[in-house]
Amino acid sequence: MFSTRIPKIKGTKKFFGKNQPVISLGLPSLDAILGGGLPLGSSLLLEEDEFGTYATMVLKHYLAEGVVNDHPLSLAGQDIDTKKLVADLPSPLIGNANQGSYNDDGDQLRIAWRYQDLPSKLPSNAPVFGNTYNLGNSMMKSELEKVNIDHWNSRKSDHSYDDLLAYLKKHVDDAKYNLSVPVENRTVLRVALCSLGTASWVGDIVKFLINLRILIRNSCVTCLITVPTGLFQEFMLHRCEHFCDTVIEMKSFLYDANLAYSDYEGLLILKKLPVINAWCPTIPDSNDWAFKLKKKRFIIERLHISPELNEQTHREEEDMSNDYKTQRVVSNIAQEF
Repeated sequence: MFSTRIPKIKGTKKFFGKNQPVISLGLPSLDAILGGGLPLGSSLLLEEDEFGTYATMVLKHYLAEGVVNDHPLSLAGQDIDTKKLVADLPSPLIGNANQGSYNDDGDQLRIAWRYQDLPSKLPSNAPVFGNTYNLGNSMMKSELEKVNIDHWNSRKSDHSYDDLLAYLKKHVDDAKYNLSVPVENRTVLRVALCSLGTASWVGDIVKFLINLRILIRNSCVTCLITVPTGLFQEFMLHRCEHFCDTVIEMKSFLYDANLAYSDYEGLLILKKLPVINAWCPTIPDSNDWAFKLKKKRFIIERLHISPELNEQTHREEEDMSNDYKTQRVVSNIAQEF
C-alpha cells in the first residue's frame, strides 16, 4: 500500500479515507473535481478542444505546479516544441487559491448581517495545496533552471511509441521514483505527452498506453496525455480511454452562438474518474462543468445558465416543436384531399 511505502513528499497530499497520495494539477478547482488531485502512479487522458488551445493551458498548469514543487519534468512531443512550451509556463500568483478572498471578483456581496464580521480570507497558517497561476506572465528562467527538465523527441524513429516507452522506463527505474528501491529522498516525476496519435507518431498507441499504465502504476510518477480527438475514430478513442485512469474531454464554444454559454469558453466533460486503491471513485457534486478565462486566469466552475436565458431556450424549443406539429397536421390534411 502507498501509505506504508511512501514518506511525505513535497507537493503531495493524502486525503482522509484514501491510501493514495495525490498531486495538484495546478488548478485547485480541477483537483477538487477529481477528489483531491491526480493520484501517484496514474495517467490522465486529456481530449483536446478543436485547436488544442485550452488543453495546452491545462497542461501548462500541470507543469508549472511541478516546477513550484521542485518536481522533475519529462516532456515528449512530435508536433509541438516542448522547450517553447516550458518557456511559456505561467507564473504563480502571490498567495494561493486557499488563501485568496472568498469573493474572487473582489465585488461587494450582499450577505446576512451575522456574517459581515467574518474574515474574508483564510488564516495564513491554513493548509496549502495547489497554486493559482497568471497566464499573462511567464515563469522566470531562474525558476525553471532549478528543476530537472528532460525533453524527448524522436522524429526519425520508425517506432515512436516503443522508443518513448524505453525512454520513460529509464526514468521510472530511477531510485527516486521506483518504489521497489528503498530510498529516503523521494520525489515525483511529472510526465507530459503532447498530442499523441498524430501522423508523426508511428506504432500502436493502445499497446503503448497499456504498457505505460503497467510501468507507472507502482511508482512516484504521474502522466498527463493530450490527444487530438478529431484524428481518432470513435472505437479507437474508446480503447485509449479504457487504458487511462482519468479521462477528461474539453469542448470549445468557439463556433457556438448559444447565448446561454456566452460567459464560458467551453465545457469540461468528465468521462472517467480515477479509482486507485479504492472501491469506487470520488463522485463530484455536479457533472456540469465549464471553463473560462478571467483576469488572465484559467477558471473551472459549475455551469450556470441564467434563468432568463434558460427560459428563452425552453420557449424556442417549444416553438420549434409546435411548428413541427403544425406542419405535420397540414401535411396530413393535404394527403387526404
